[in-house]
Amino acid sequence: GTFIASLISGPLSDRFGRRPVFLAGMTIYTVAQFLVANAWDLTTFAVFRAIGGTAAGSRPVIIAYLIDSSRPVDMKLYGSFLGLSVVVGRSIGPIIGGALASVSLSFPFYFIGIVAAVLLMLMFLFLRESLVKDKNGNPIKPAGMNMVDPPRNKYLVPTVMCLSLASFCGQTIGITWQTVFGLIGVDYYGLTTSQNGSALGVQAVAPVVMNLIY
Repeated sequence: GTFIASLISGPLSDRFGRRPVFLAGMTIYTVAQFLVANAWDLTTFAVFRAIGGTAAGSRPVIIAYLIDSSRPVDMKLYGSFLGLSVVVGRSIGPIIGGALASVSLSFPFYFIGIVAAVLLMLMFLFLRESLVKDKNGNPIKPAGMNMVDPPRNKYLVPTVMCLSLASFCGQTIGITWQTVFGLIGVDYYGLTTSQNGSALGVQAVAPVVMNLIY
């Protein structure tokens, strides 16, 4: 879901605006959490999770929103905050989720569904459209963005391919480790869901520190 949404969310936001894409993504995510909480087998669980994953594909729109509404000099700070929020979420998410799972396995999904519903209402009330278009429907560059375009980088394609491959490998290793670690914690060490979540949260300390340094 995330992969597909990442390909289409950017073009959709250019055509219809950032705000509608954000609201649609958060609506899908909210509904998906309650569907996952009521999944009746592994297949429906995976399908509902994939549907919820489409909301995570809106990250290109987040970057576009920051570019629309920020000065270039501030993008470094906002970019750092964006990366840090992802890392912090991955660190505290397993801790909170593991603790909530001690109530029931479906409870964490109900909890995050309620949180997502509250965020959706706040977005509907306070989130403003950042994409401004002229009478011809072309985006208007915000103040401070009238800069000369840099020369075309002839190494752009291989650079993007290498970075994409590195990111793919990193994500694969990370997700595989989290899955295997949870099984090892339960089967070999008798860890509870809360203890498993805490252990997974601790390993995210290093990425948080690196994001602050960079």
